[in-house]
Amino acid sequence: MLTRRTLLAFGLAAPWLKVRAASDFGGVSEDEFLLGTSAAFSGPSRGLGIELYRGAMAYFEHVNRAGGIGGRRIRQKIYDDGYQPDPAVKNSTTLMIEDHSAMSARQP
Repeated sequence: MLTRRTLLAFGLAAPWLKVRAASDFGGVSEDEFLLGTSAAFSGPSRGLGIELYRGAMAYFEHVNRAGGIGGRRIRQKIYDDGYQPDPAVKNSTTLMIEDHSAMSARQP
């Protein structure tokens, strides 16, 4: 399990030690956390992506029913990459640039 101590040991936690406002993070608005995923939802490996989605959504529903995280609901945006590298890169780029920009535009 990754902890702050483990990350510090490998010098990876420094960027996250700075305290930030929730609005400084992409995918966070006043009422939700938006998490993006690119996974295999088609093709021979579709079972991996489907079960990943089902497991994540089961937990997110549990958290959301309990009031979310600090009153913010968790929402997941998914893209199918068919377990192929080119669509995975395209989907990741879409999540980081286009979807992040759209989320940032929604913030007050």
